[in-house]
Amino acid sequence: MSNRRQSDRVDVEVPIEIIGADLLGTQFFKQGVASVISRNGAGIQVDFPLLPGQVVIIRNLNNSKECEGTIVGLVGQGGNVPTFGMRLSDPDLHPWDLAFPEVSRDQAPLVRIVLACKLCDSREVVHLDEIQTRILETSERLERACTRCRIETFWCRTSLKEIEGTGQGNDSSQTDPEARYRWQHKYKRVPTTFPACVRLSGPPGEIVFCENISRGGLCFRSLNRYSQGSQIEVAVPYDSRGGGNIFVSARVLHVALFGKRFRHGAEYL
Repeated sequence: MSNRRQSDRVDVEVPIEIIGADLLGTQFFKQGVASVISRNGAGIQVDFPLLPGQVVIIRNLNNSKECEGTIVGLVGQGGNVPTFGMRLSDPDLHPWDLAFPEVSRDQAPLVRIVLACKLCDSREVVHLDEIQTRILETSERLERACTRCRIETFWCRTSLKEIEGTGQGNDSSQTDPEARYRWQHKYKRVPTTFPACVRLSGPPGEIVFCENISRGGLCFRSLNRYSQGSQIEVAVPYDSRGGGNIFVSARVLHVALFGKRFRHGAEYL
C-alpha cells in the first residue's frame, strides 16, 4: 500500500466551461462552477447530465486555461444543480493557478493553508510545521522561497473566492478518561487559537474553537455533540470569507462535556 495520501481538497467557486460530446456525438458547451479542487481532480457543478467515464475539457473562465478530464460520477446535489467528480488526465496541466504539494502519510503537516506571495501573487497550498504555524498565527505572514520571484518573500493568507471570482450524538465516551486522550499523545500537540469549521458531509458547517492541533488530529469545542466514531470534515485554520479553505476527513475519537460546550478529539484519516 502506498504511503502517499490523496491531495488536499480546497473549497472554491471558480467559474468554468465544460466542453464535451453527448451520446449522439453532438458537441456541447456548458457553464458551471468548480466548487472543490485538488491536485488530481475537481468537483464541478453543472446543470447537465454527465456520465461516468465521459471525457470532457474544462476551461477556467478566470484565466482561459484548459485541461482534459474524465467524469468519475455524481458526488452530490447542491440545490437543483448536481456535482460531478472529475479526474484530471494530466495533473501537471492544472488550470487553477494553485500549486499543490505532495502529501505523505509519514510527514503529515500540522496545518494546511492557502498562501499568496506578496510580491508576485503566486498562490500555493502550503503545509506548515509547528514553528511555522506559531509564526503565522502571531505575525500573520511567513517568509519562504518563491519559485517565481526566485528569492525569499513574505507570504500571507488569501481568499481564492475574492481573487478568482451539525450533528449530535448520545454516546457514553466520557466513561474512559484514559482512552479519551490516548490518541493525542502520539504526536506533539500545539495550542492554537485558530478558528476551525466542522461539518458532517458537505456545507454548511459549524465554526468551532480549536483548542490544539497535531499532525494526527485536533481538539475542538462545540455547542453541538458529535458522536464518537462519526466521520467529519474539518478545515483549520478557517477563513469565513471562504474560497480557500482546505477540508480534510477526520474521525471523532472522544467527546467530553467542558462547561457548556463539548470537547471533541478527532484524528485525521
